[in-house]
Amino acid sequence: MDWEGKVESPKLVCAVSGQALPPGSPFFSALLFSEGHFGRRDFSPEAWPAQDQGAFISWWKQRVPDEDGTKAHPIDSEALRRMFAALKDSSERPKQCFAYVVLLFLVRARKLRFRDTLREGGQSYLLVEDRINRCIYKVRDPGMTPEEEGQVQQNLMAVIAVGAPPV
Repeated sequence: MDWEGKVESPKLVCAVSGQALPPGSPFFSALLFSEGHFGRRDFSPEAWPAQDQGAFISWWKQRVPDEDGTKAHPIDSEALRRMFAALKDSSERPKQCFAYVVLLFLVRARKLRFRDTLREGGQSYLLVEDRINRCIYKVRDPGMTPEEEGQVQQNLMAVIAVGAPPV
């Protein structure tokens, strides 16, 4: 499904408190489907933990643009494809976590196509289609801890900033 134009842009106001989200600050956005329409809600980091994340179709963390209009540099999706290819079969947990997040970036960038989710043996998996290589990837959700999420985020930011391989 093409989501472009179907989901509202961020309002940069917390849906709970009504307070404006300050420039440069992190915030959470959530996608929901209610009364036949897709909706988006933005939340401050303080309001986010009280939300029922199961009620949302999807959610993600992002940052309010700086006042000077500084934008992040676009991510090189081909470099991410190569990273995913190199890490997707790894048996090391940090690499599995990193590969999973890279996969999500590639789906969001429309370089891979989300097909389905499934559960097998108590594990969740994403099925993602790679139309260039004509294959379907079945990737296990590693169920990252907050510490692992932080490490993956730090690794990803380092890779994006300097083009270095993940640690």
